[in-house]
Amino acid sequence: MNRTNANSPMAIFLFILASGVLYYAVYSLWTENEFFTINTQQGEKDNLKLVEKSLQELGWSFTCTSKNVVHADIRRWGAIVQSVVFVVDYKKVYINVKHKGTGTGRLPFFFGLNKKRKKQFLDKISSYSKVHNLDFCAASSTL
Repeated sequence: MNRTNANSPMAIFLFILASGVLYYAVYSLWTENEFFTINTQQGEKDNLKLVEKSLQELGWSFTCTSKNVVHADIRRWGAIVQSVVFVVDYKKVYINVKHKGTGTGRLPFFFGLNKKRKKQFLDKISSYSKVHNLDFCAASSTL
């Protein structure tokens, strides 16, 4: 009777690979609701203008869903691929970027796209602030 060796190097490699992918998937889904804080020296109205002007320059479509919440969609090939939420407060702007999936079980294999979009926005808001002599400092945080 032949038994396959369960401790073969290939089986160990596949187990480690599968475990790593599962860990990354759980970690990505767990942290996708975290907000990133941008500290400003502006009031709520000025921060709202800062967000809106930066979004216009980036070409992202957006709507103000309330007096201090802005929702932006990033489209590619006509489909919404990422959703960005901004919560505007006194001396702070909170940002969250999520990849839009086709269902609740979306795979987090879009390596770095959310971070890239956040960086694009931070670069745009930074350049806009410099042109208009506004002070801001980005600092990672959660609500």
